[in-house]
Amino acid sequence: MRTFKACPDAEYPGSGHLTAHLCAHERKFTMKLRFALSLWVLLLIPAGAIAQAQTTACHTRVLVVSRNWDNPERFELNSLSTKQMEWWLKDGKKKYQGICLAYKPEVADYVFIWTQKWQTNTGEISLPKTTTSQQSGTVTVTSINGEGVTNTTGTYRGTTSTTTSENTPYEYTVQYVAASLHRTEEIAGRKQVSPLPVFMSSHKGYWRKAKPDKDVLADAMKFIAQQSR
Repeated sequence: MRTFKACPDAEYPGSGHLTAHLCAHERKFTMKLRFALSLWVLLLIPAGAIAQAQTTACHTRVLVVSRNWDNPERFELNSLSTKQMEWWLKDGKKKYQGICLAYKPEVADYVFIWTQKWQTNTGEISLPKTTTSQQSGTVTVTSINGEGVTNTTGTYRGTTSTTTSENTPYEYTVQYVAASLHRTEEIAGRKQVSPLPVFMSSHKGYWRKAKPDKDVLADAMKFIAQQSR
């Protein structure tokens, strides 16, 4: 980095034309440098203000952790389902503007732990059942007129339909989701997660359009927002 000195005539013996020219050049360069530094500082002010505003707006940070239903020792940090992420980006972060997702455990104020299990169940449903049978036989028709009694014999053939109810087995898939919310606290300079949850939620969904995983996250964010009031 270049350094600059003040340029009095005493530092330039003789104070000749060359000395005066060098002094003028250095003064002009110094003025340009000061202008550039002033512009740089001005440019830094908005960026710093924005960063400070973002930091101030985010007063609560939540770390999301998914845990294996059958093996609780297996877990994954920053693991949101597709439905959870869609809800958070579209609705959640707008509705709860003071809450942000934390991506590092050491900055989290809460830890949201959720787990899910897909289970196939069986059931029965009563459905109508129609059976059709063939019918045939002989019929005799007796008629009385002026000539006496007349018996006419004939045959018939046709079908008969009967409708009854029948229990039919079927399979359906249920998504079970359970979640718990834990506070963090700093002990001896380290963030630790409280083993006791401050909030719990569970939902289940029977159809593909159901979103129980989104519902438990929305429940937790609502609880956090209520605590911040």
